[in-house]
Amino acid sequence: MPAGADTLSPMERTIPLLDWTFRAMGADWRIHHGGGVSGEDAQAIADAVGVDERLWSRFIPTSDVARITRGAGSPVPVSAATIDIVEAARDWSARTDGLFQPLLARTLGAWGYRTAVGDDAPATAPTDHAPPAAGAILLSRRDGTVTIPAGSALDLGGIGKSWSAGRAAALIAERCTDQRLIIDAGGDLTIVRGEHRIDTVAGPVIAGPGMGVATSSSERRQWQLGDGTIVHHLIDPRTGAPGLRGSAVVVAAPVAADVLASCVVLDPQLVRTLDVAAARIDLDGTIATTATWHEVVA
Repeated sequence: MPAGADTLSPMERTIPLLDWTFRAMGADWRIHHGGGVSGEDAQAIADAVGVDERLWSRFIPTSDVARITRGAGSPVPVSAATIDIVEAARDWSARTDGLFQPLLARTLGAWGYRTAVGDDAPATAPTDHAPPAAGAILLSRRDGTVTIPAGSALDLGGIGKSWSAGRAAALIAERCTDQRLIIDAGGDLTIVRGEHRIDTVAGPVIAGPGMGVATSSSERRQWQLGDGTIVHHLIDPRTGAPGLRGSAVVVAAPVAADVLASCVVLDPQLVRTLDVAAARIDLDGTIATTATWHEVVA
């Protein structure tokens, strides 16, 4: 059962929100609400996210994602929900010219992120960290199958969390009438109802219903190689190695916010071209923003 928080969320300074909390997808999820979400509602959300995790985690051998990887090069039967999210991941890869890449699981493993952060870190930078295998992800809705290129491995990662958060947001909206609702997937927020002031590493922002506030950072999941080199989980598909260090915040539709936040960390020049509200924060605290960032500043 999700735990009811004894303390009030700091997300709104004037009228605090309450929390239900549960663990899923390697993160602490929270349902921030104004008092109208029951324990039964919270359990339904936790159960729904758990179903998604069992479909999309690369760490669960029976998941659709794990089976797709084992069957790389051949069509693998999967659920309709998995086809939907893989199609979205493929489309975002195309929209970002490959900067978002869902076929990085083997590369992550080569750098030492197999089942946990840094659990099998090599002594030095691996020699087999080339960019993912070339080839398209193929989908067949008629046959209910997904095919990834031979030799590649699927990792839905952050897009899996944001996709599941969107599904959770729709479910909680159906179950209750609370006018102040946020689904918090480990710090990446999906606003269900109400307008909220959110504190971020780039400063406070305002976000309303249907919007997401996503943060990506090279400093969240780091580990050391045997020679002391610090590496992180944000792999640059262009090189097959951990990319530039820094953080980014994006306020946009939830899945877009998640995908683009990681992309902005990897390519700081994106803040000059994106048409969504985004900020990139260098390690020295320097902040660069898109032209529309001012529209969400609180």
